[in-house]
Amino acid sequence: MKRNFSDVILDLDGTAVRGGTSLEAFSRALNAVFPFLPKESQDALNTALEKEMGKPLTLGSACVGALMSVYEGEQNMGDDVRLARMTLALKINADGVLDIEPAERDLIKPLLKKKWAGSILIPVVAAQLLEKDAEPLKSVA
Repeated sequence: MKRNFSDVILDLDGTAVRGGTSLEAFSRALNAVFPFLPKESQDALNTALEKEMGKPLTLGSACVGALMSVYEGEQNMGDDVRLARMTLALKINADGVLDIEPAERDLIKPLLKKKWAGSILIPVVAAQLLEKDAEPLKSVA
């Protein structure tokens, strides 16, 4: 199964999720709380937020984060499980369109729910992207 691990996880309004929240949603909330700030101050705040919150959350980064975390009850997991998760994380970390096996997808999906337990959106969207075939690359001829 080919999956595009560079796909960006989008919020309900179609903006990129960054670090578990969308920069745009956070920025709108701050601007709503501080509407009296001059436009240039709001722009400076948005620029600082962009720098601090970093790159958009991709399917790959969400999956790698899920695979590399140890959850409650897993502290004594076997070396074989640790190696399988690390190997898959290294494969996915390359981003782009990758072939994954159904068993690999099935390993990731419950871990996404654990990693992103505080979010409804991220594990659902990531699981949908894991189910969706990657779009074939188009020729630029």
